[in-house]
Amino acid sequence: MDADAKNVGAHLELPDSPVGELLRRARWLAEIDQIFRDWVPAPIARAMRVANFRDGIIVIYVDSAAALTQLRYSEQELLQVLTQRLKLPCKKLEIKIKGVPPRSPSARV
Repeated sequence: MDADAKNVGAHLELPDSPVGELLRRARWLAEIDQIFRDWVPAPIARAMRVANFRDGIIVIYVDSAAALTQLRYSEQELLQVLTQRLKLPCKKLEIKIKGVPPRSPSARV
């Protein structure tokens, strides 16, 4: 690894680095996304992704009304699981129908 690459890597690890903070948040959202995928049935897992977490609200994008409906039926159970696993006050799911791009297994952050 050359010196420039090491400098960039070191910069990303700084606590006050905006890019580093963005990467940490992306990893954290990926962790939340994985908790969902482990809990919901496989067809729903393929049709959804966690988009954001703000003020106790988890924003989820789904690719169909059917996936939205199935998540709505499980909302309270999902909130309990997330609150227990993340140790955060998860108050509500905000589910939106949007195209969910296909994920490759190596696309994890």
